Amino acid sequence: MNLTVADILECTGGFLARGNGDTPVDRLCTDTRILRADDVYVALRGKHYDGEEFVLEALEKGAAGVVCSREFSLCNAPNDAFVVTVLDTTTALGDIARHWRQKVDPTVLAISGSSGKTTTKEMLAHVCRGEMNVLATEGNKNNHIGLPLTLARLREDHEVAIVEMGMNHSGELTQLAQIAQPDIALLTNVGDAHLGNFESMDHLLAAKAELIESLPEGATAILNADCPQCARVRSEFSVPSTVLTYGVHMKADVQARNIQQGHPFGYQFTLRVSDESVPVFLPVFGRYQVQNALAAAAAAAALGVSPQTIAERLTTFQAPEMRSQIRRFGGLRVVVDCYNASPSATIEAVRSFAEMMDDCRRILVLGDMLELGQFSERMHRRVGDAVADTKPALTICVGEQARWIADEAHHAEANVCIAASVDEAVEILSVYMESGDAILVKGSRATRLERLVDLLQTRMTEEINEETTI
Repeated sequence: MNLTVADILECTGGFLARGNGDTPVDRLCTDTRILRADDVYVALRGKHYDGEEFVLEALEKGAAGVVCSREFSLCNAPNDAFVVTVLDTTTALGDIARHWRQKVDPTVLAISGSSGKTTTKEMLAHVCRGEMNVLATEGNKNNHIGLPLTLARLREDHEVAIVEMGMNHSGELTQLAQIAQPDIALLTNVGDAHLGNFESMDHLLAAKAELIESLPEGATAILNADCPQCARVRSEFSVPSTVLTYGVHMKADVQARNIQQGHPFGYQFTLRVSDESVPVFLPVFGRYQVQNALAAAAAAAALGVSPQTIAERLTTFQAPEMRSQIRRFGGLRVVVDCYNASPSATIEAVRSFAEMMDDCRRILVLGDMLELGQFSERMHRRVGDAVADTKPALTICVGEQARWIADEAHHAEANVCIAASVDEAVEILSVYMESGDAILVKGSRATRLERLVDLLQTRMTEEINEETTI
């Protein structure tokens, strides 16, 4: 960044307890483990941590100064180190990021939704990077801490900032929009993720609509025409005059037509943007990825990228880690889709798996889906129905709540079993699987099902090495 301590004081309303207002502020850091010399350490405080315990450590590591909520005895600190005190350091982090965003003034495109946010963001960044200087959220750092730190990475030559916004409670998207001040907002869908944190789908819908309602006059909203809840956002909430839609099944500004499964995987379709049509090959797992590609295409079009360039760039896209990745080892094809899992997304993954892997024996490994509250049993049983409909050779359910998946699928005479842990699931797989099988691994991040894939690959590698030695 290109700010000074005086800028921090102005945008946060803080007090300069030590140091000089002319001191430059180049980078922000909230973790002393990765702090570099001359970073500004923002001492965040939360329910289970207190960053102010590490203020002295930050200064000893060479921090230019700190932003904290109380004064410290700094007799051993460097003479030129500054200390700014504020009422709340998390709020101050957002204030600084908003101030820098306004100074750089790129086009800010915000992406939110129940599913597909990160993949859509990665697709869009991949499409745009050949055409303009882009900053994008790293991974899924999409909350009240990750978003400001993303904006703090803006350089003055960045033309576009593509930021992901997550939420699990009312008011969160309003807060994030106040920090990022987006010019364009994309809502991928409104589904059942985090439904347990709300009284009803109506309350969840209102919370998702906050991003669109936060847009200023003259901004652009991008909505999924295939999502009934997005249609409700447009009809029941305040939206800007410019709305761009995308979809497969409904008439939309950006469409995919003639969708066909590619070989050995991926999808071919015709991308239509306004009156122009171009062929696309999308080299990813899952028919639902076509929706993500359309969302990215609509957003890219809003940024001025041509349909031909969009099509060319999508052809070289690679899925982010643990999001519909296809890994091959030991004669297996393993679809690793375990960064998150909502009921709707899990059902789509199960159906896509059945469609794409219809030439081999299919095995499902499904973990708990979290943050569903009072709706958890019903939603897990919905997934169990989908499992039974697609008739996999075996389904292994991992976790307490995933037992409802197994119970529902068992009632439909599907071949299912329950594993109490990832290690037990690996043992079951080791006995059952054969070379040529395909395995889908899907569950919420907290279930850590990616461990299963790593353990399985390690075990198979060791067995191959032993056979070679013999």
